[in-house]
Amino acid sequence: MTMDPSPDVDRERVELSRRAYEAMAASLDPSPPNLIPSFRIWHYPAAGPQLSWVVFQARADDPLDQVPRVRCVRWDRDADLERLALAHKRRRNPAPSIRISEADLDPKILAEHVAKVKAFSAPRSSMGHPYLSDHHPEFGLEGFDVEGNDGWPIVRIEWERDPDLTLSRLAKWAEGVRSWLRGVLS
Repeated sequence: MTMDPSPDVDRERVELSRRAYEAMAASLDPSPPNLIPSFRIWHYPAAGPQLSWVVFQARADDPLDQVPRVRCVRWDRDADLERLALAHKRRRNPAPSIRISEADLDPKILAEHVAKVKAFSAPRSSMGHPYLSDHHPEFGLEGFDVEGNDGWPIVRIEWERDPDLTLSRLAKWAEGVRSWLRGVLS
């Protein structure tokens, strides 16, 4: 496939990506009834679908037993960029191909995963600002305030394919959670 090098195509590629990543980062809204975001993990590989999973749980002080849920937002980036390159003159500013799926989670399995991650520590140098940026590392994790005070991430950690030793345990944990969530949603 030959990509059109024109500035218009490049601008549209950038705008398409911006809208898709914005949608994936905003995947926690709206929250399922009586649940709040607990954490979000993502995988943005160089090729293939871009995926973001948000796990929702009951507030820490909620007296009712709520079933946790996962929401997966998938962007088929490669197909969108190919479609944009091939059909550039026919359609301006196409919307990203976003698919959203949700499922209930087993609370006991989720509790086991959460207990494991609570034992980790991460160096401050690996933590990023909890807001959208132009750089999209391949892997990431955002943790939210389970007290439900403001809905903003309280931690954001990002890493590439081969994380340094300080993040390797967290990366392995995140891969296990992603694998579990893929199975739940399939």
